[in-house]
Amino acid sequence: MLDLQSINSFPCPDICGDGITSGLEECDDGNNIQFDGCYDCKLDCQVQCTKCIRGLCYECLTYGWIINIDTLQCIENCGDSIVIGSEECDDGYNLDENDNCFQCKRLCRNDCKTCSSNGNTCLECKVVGFKPQSYFCVNICGDGYLAVDPFGRNTEECDDFNLIDNDGCSSIFCLTCLNGKCLQCIDHYYLDTKSNKCLELCNDNIKVGNEACEDMNTLLYDGCYNCQLSCQPSCLNCQVNGCLQCQVGFQLIQNKCHNICGDELVVTGEDCDDGNINPFDGCHFCQFHCGPNCQLCVSGGCLRCQLGLKLFNGVCLIQQSENIQIIQQDNLSQQNYMSQSYIKKCRQQIND
Repeated sequence: MLDLQSINSFPCPDICGDGITSGLEECDDGNNIQFDGCYDCKLDCQVQCTKCIRGLCYECLTYGWIINIDTLQCIENCGDSIVIGSEECDDGYNLDENDNCFQCKRLCRNDCKTCSSNGNTCLECKVVGFKPQSYFCVNICGDGYLAVDPFGRNTEECDDFNLIDNDGCSSIFCLTCLNGKCLQCIDHYYLDTKSNKCLELCNDNIKVGNEACEDMNTLLYDGCYNCQLSCQPSCLNCQVNGCLQCQVGFQLIQNKCHNICGDELVVTGEDCDDGNINPFDGCHFCQFHCGPNCQLCVSGGCLRCQLGLKLFNGVCLIQQSENIQIIQQDNLSQQNYMSQSYIKKCRQQIND
């Protein structure tokens, strides 16, 4: 309510929130919502915005955020493995809808009928003979009901109301049993004679039990090895088809991590990385290098030359008169200068 003093003062005060931009107001959107472009009648952007022009965000370089070019607002970068803002989870570029995280939201597995509001707990299962466990459902072994899983995860072979092993119905997936000893396993399992148990048969192209994957080969770092996820140690996000994200200093090529030679970061597979291609500075193509005339090279430094040569400033030269050595030194310096000039020119062309 305006008091008498406000009424008699000139000019009339601006009314922030009436939807009309007037006086000293920069904007007036008729609401009190922060970060929508106008707040308290002042042009305003989100705190994550790094380039705000008249209430519109054109750049968002804040860690974990990206710019939405349609709304010109900063949004969470779903898929970068960083949980931030309104994200409930972030498992990278994993499109599996049944691992409790999908599109950065918690989600129960598809065998769950009723899921908690936060997506973390299954409350009721879709199929009889199954019970909730965490965000998914498992078969109830021992309830006498033969549970058949339509999703192909936990179908029971039998259920005789008990959990006694070797009584004809056992969790070891035995097909033929004699005197308490298994003689033959069901399909896709093999008999481990030492433990008298049926274990998963790897590389039969059928994923069962504790197998995480099946790719029918023995390649170590292609995403699956011995029926378990397997990628290079430099991989941050390993999936069945290979690596999806690498550590700093590596680049992802065809789902494998390769070291980046020339980025001045020494990583696995590199002896050194000086960021240039000079063959005479102790490091060449990310490997220690002393030149062909060096007899003892240690970590890129020549300690002893071949017979008939003399070590001069880390380089092996022919033992000649002082003037000739000076000329050779000048030639070597000229080669290094040309090499550095070539590197500088290449970098300028790349930047252009």
